[in-house]
Amino acid sequence: YGRGCSHNCVYCYAKAELTVHGMWNNPIPVPVDLNEIRKVFYTVFETNKKNKWREILEKKIPLRIGSMSDSFMWSDTKYKVTQELLKLLKFYDYPYVIFTRSDLVAHDEYMKLIDPKLAAVQFSISSTNEKLLRQIEPGAPSAKRRLVALQKLAENGYWTTVRINPLFPIRPDGYFTDPNFKWDGEVPKFDFSSFEMIDELAQYKV
Repeated sequence: YGRGCSHNCVYCYAKAELTVHGMWNNPIPVPVDLNEIRKVFYTVFETNKKNKWREILEKKIPLRIGSMSDSFMWSDTKYKVTQELLKLLKFYDYPYVIFTRSDLVAHDEYMKLIDPKLAAVQFSISSTNEKLLRQIEPGAPSAKRRLVALQKLAENGYWTTVRINPLFPIRPDGYFTDPNFKWDGEVPKFDFSSFEMIDELAQYKV
């Protein structure tokens, strides 16, 4: 998918870039043409024809699925673009890294297409503070749903990891590093990211 994402995270760099050009979610995140991707894989792995992707693909350098737009948005249950891509990668025994904020990746119809020998699943979780998360990532599934999905994946043999991304400041600049740090009154704390979050993630077998 491109030119948009239903998660609509307020900090998204892709959203900032594309909104300027009137291309963000206008009208929806646009599915890619899967036939173009199929053509590339067919050309590289089943012919001797020249192709600009041949050198990279023949080395089986893992693909990263989901960067400018989440490939596991719930709209994929309708368009099935990601499902078809997963089938293609499985057919060609091609490795990949899934980067997502969506628990859809752990639903049975997707898990049966994701080969644990080929895939690594990486979730982005910037906070487990659900109240703040709903304001900053308004369209994304809750942190709890993501954590439950991660545990299900881990228990089924998938390699999982979390990117605490983006990492928001907890205290003002200098609080942890400047021995001369001074602040008038109570030092403010932003309860979005936290050190305790690392232990919380570990409980879900990440």
